[in-house]
Amino acid sequence: MGLFHLIRVEGDSMARRLPHGSYALFRFRWRLRPRQIVLVHHPKFGRIVKQITAFEQDGVRLRGLNAQSTSEDDLGVVSRSAVEGVLLWSMKPVNGSKDNDPLTEEG
Repeated sequence: MGLFHLIRVEGDSMARRLPHGSYALFRFRWRLRPRQIVLVHHPKFGRIVKQITAFEQDGVRLRGLNAQSTSEDDLGVVSRSAVEGVLLWSMKPVNGSKDNDPLTEEG
């Protein structure tokens, strides 16, 4: 596993901060703090991007930034070891298009 993860965001659970189609660069295992946006390997939902809301003895609590996101209660507490990285940089979709991908655009 490398020090960085570059992903393309799918879905709107983190919109407006990270709308669908955004690119996000995560740094592996940075110091965790409340309100950080993190890349997590969730035991039920797989690889997801969420915001840390609180720390508990068993791990961290997460939430999406959009009201349509999976609820904090449904996400539950996730082990700190499940956190793959902390958001370092992001880029929203070009021209506001959800489907425009500058890395795969044919010219």
